[in-house]
Amino acid sequence: MRTLPRIIRPQSPAKMSTLDRRVLVTGGSGFIGSAVVDLLSEVGAEVMSVDLVGPPPGRRSPPRMELCDVRSGRFVDLIRDFAPHIVIHLAAQVLVSAAIRHPETDAEVNVCGTIAVAEAAAEAGVELLVFAASSAIYGATTDLPVSEEHRPVPTNPYGMSKAAALSYVEWFSDQDRLPSTSLILGNVYGPGQAPDRAGVISRFLADTAASQPSVLHGNGFPTRDFVHVQDVAAAVVHACVSAPAGRVNIGSGIETSVAEIHSMVRDVTEREAAPSSVSSVPGGIERMCLRIDKAAAVLDWAPRIGLAEGIAGLARSAMGADA
Repeated sequence: MRTLPRIIRPQSPAKMSTLDRRVLVTGGSGFIGSAVVDLLSEVGAEVMSVDLVGPPPGRRSPPRMELCDVRSGRFVDLIRDFAPHIVIHLAAQVLVSAAIRHPETDAEVNVCGTIAVAEAAAEAGVELLVFAASSAIYGATTDLPVSEEHRPVPTNPYGMSKAAALSYVEWFSDQDRLPSTSLILGNVYGPGQAPDRAGVISRFLADTAASQPSVLHGNGFPTRDFVHVQDVAAAVVHACVSAPAGRVNIGSGIETSVAEIHSMVRDVTEREAAPSSVSSVPGGIERMCLRIDKAAAVLDWAPRIGLAEGIAGLARSAMGADA
């Protein structure tokens, strides 16, 4: 059994090296969810994963895997019978493009789904809800790095639905019905992310492996705060052993342009492919960088995997051992 990662010096004796808790994870078969379920299992938690689909190829199934929609009555039964100490809500619609095409579906999944999870968790007496929010809630801001106190001003339906879901999570906490920590995630990347699931790094690597030019929206000028999925999984587990903390940014604290990402992929793969440029995505965010000092203070967490290291690891998988 692996002990809980110690990323910076522990600040509280309440921190545990193992997690002797029942934990229910929604979206446990997804890109982030799979990493979270793996780490929870490694640190000793009793895990139930709930998703609409099974784990991706190459991932082992957790001992308890349930195929279920969180908006269904069956989910209420599952959470009542399993009686988790902690619920981690990761299930979501994550594509900005899909949210723009079908905002009603996006809201149904992200807003109504979150309300259903919070309601069921509160009724079951869950001790803590850990909710995965998104830096998309902050919208277009030049006040970078953006802190948790920044008022959400989302610019597209995806950011709007995640901001609304966050508001409901906080309402449940304000009503003393469900303590919560909401992790506001930067752009998560890493092993297991499909190129068509909003992952620019995975998409660039897939293009390079296929010897195809990549498409740079906005001429590559938009910036993001990239954070490795293993660091995100560690942040989630740290949240599970910390007091409810409200909003907590989880990122690298470093602003990186999409053009820089393309150059890093080119350098690490040693393959040259001139990109093509197209206009920015409507409602897209031009710049993003998260202030992450609160995560260090309240979760004893900081990112460990640098962007260059993370891209190099992905390149070795995508291109072969010589990359």
